[in-house]
Amino acid sequence: MSQRQEISIRDARIEDAEILLAWRNDPEARSMFVSQDQVSPEEHVTWLRETLERDDRVLLMGSLGDHALVGVVRFDIDRSRRKINVSININPAMRRMGLSSKLLEAAIASLKDRVKGPDAGFALEAQIRHENKASLRCFQRVGFTQAENDEHFYYLRVSLT
Repeated sequence: MSQRQEISIRDARIEDAEILLAWRNDPEARSMFVSQDQVSPEEHVTWLRETLERDDRVLLMGSLGDHALVGVVRFDIDRSRRKINVSININPAMRRMGLSSKLLEAAIASLKDRVKGPDAGFALEAQIRHENKASLRCFQRVGFTQAENDEHFYYLRVSLT
């Protein structure tokens, strides 16, 4: 599989529930999440259905070509504070292949096409555990800079322009 291939982006669908749950409950992924609890299939399907109906959340799937799913990017839009929280989860089979920043770039480009006019000019923000050096590098490669930190997390930010 060539890393030079473009990552295509599409909206997540309810049919993605099983694969998203597997990625969500992957022990390595969970260890880096803010909420590290394992999620049941029922909880996950409920969350996904609600997510797909929300107008303040965008859930995007990235793939290489037509079939190899790379990962998922979630954007939580806070219009009153003019910020969008960003999170990313890579398919465990695609980790350590240099694809995370390409996925994030493609997802942000897709988001820019959706948030025009009064929604333009938002700040994108990410919360990353100190031990998650791979995610920190991914966001920095895409242009995020450290805004602050605390004892557990780095908080990174970039403008959506």
